[in-house]
Amino acid sequence: MKRFVLFFATLWLGVMGANAQKYHYDVNNDGSVNITDATLVVNKVLGKDNPGDPGNVGGGEAVDLGLPSGTKWASFNIGATSPEQYGEYFAWGELGEKQEYTEDNYQFYVNGSYMDLGTDIGGTKYDVARMRWGGDWRMPTEDEIQELIDNCTYEWTTYQGVADGKFTSKKNGNSIFLPAAGYRWNGELYDVGYYGIYWSSTPNDEGSAYYLYFNSDGAYWRYWYDNRYGERSVRPVR
Repeated sequence: MKRFVLFFATLWLGVMGANAQKYHYDVNNDGSVNITDATLVVNKVLGKDNPGDPGNVGGGEAVDLGLPSGTKWASFNIGATSPEQYGEYFAWGELGEKQEYTEDNYQFYVNGSYMDLGTDIGGTKYDVARMRWGGDWRMPTEDEIQELIDNCTYEWTTYQGVADGKFTSKKNGNSIFLPAAGYRWNGELYDVGYYGIYWSSTPNDEGSAYYLYFNSDGAYWRYWYDNRYGERSVRPVR
């Protein structure tokens, strides 16, 4: 029993000490306190690295596609553990999934209008990639999506039996697979296997934000959706 109490006393001290190093109760800033936060704190107390700590590669490999800006794209989506998994779906600027996605329950829709989150949410507290994976991971910008398109060849294919868009570097031949995850609406998945929609960090003037869209026709481009509260995939960059 004494060891049990000592352990939790040590853990509490670790939480407080970690708090002084930018860690707090909601450690991963996903809007809730759960076992994931406890695991992250325990790792810090034990001197272990957490995914997303500076110098780590977060949840996935940072794939070098030889892009002019030096931007590297993650090997899988937020909420996934491998390239073929769909991962989680997010309203733009929100950090977790919900049972319902409506304009009224969108966190940043207040008094009949969308809140101004700035000219780009990349790397901010509204960026689910930064908040979930930490380090220098973030959502891609509109320009970085266009850079991906311009400097890679695109192929509609399958990976591990899952339909996806394959982007292969014209410079070094490295590739990333983005599953055709469709979209999620009120707990149900729609159009899975038909297309992929991936948020950028860049808002537009239409009350939404730019995103990457692709399908079996090879149509993929910088685009925008007509709202920010719809749940879409996120593929981080660094």
